[in-house]
Amino acid sequence: MARLGIGVIARYGNWYHGDDDFFTHCLILKNGECWLLGQGLEQVTVRVFKARHSKFKQLKTALASIPAGWPTATYSGYNFITDAESSTASEIAVYGKKTGGSLAGYFVPPAGSVVEGLVKAIAHID
Repeated sequence: MARLGIGVIARYGNWYHGDDDFFTHCLILKNGECWLLGQGLEQVTVRVFKARHSKFKQLKTALASIPAGWPTATYSGYNFITDAESSTASEIAVYGKKTGGSLAGYFVPPAGSVVEGLVKAIAHID
């Protein structure tokens, strides 16, 4: 099986109240493309769009060095898309290397942080 070359640098899930109530997962890819995966009462939906350049550039700059104090995201293999009813359903996970670390991984930015704000602004599902 061929490997896909588009990595996810951020994930966020939240309830989106539009035409229907959807729990929507936003995946922000390293090329600036965003995928919204919606789970509603009936049909599963997918919408693809490009992140606003300025917000995306700010996010990539902020992720160049993850602060050492950020906790590891709940993702531990095969469960990257969260369960809408779990306690971590709306967890933001961002990809990068911690300051002083050698391995990259997914980490949780603190509530109220610049990174949290950028991910939410790009996702636009709140």
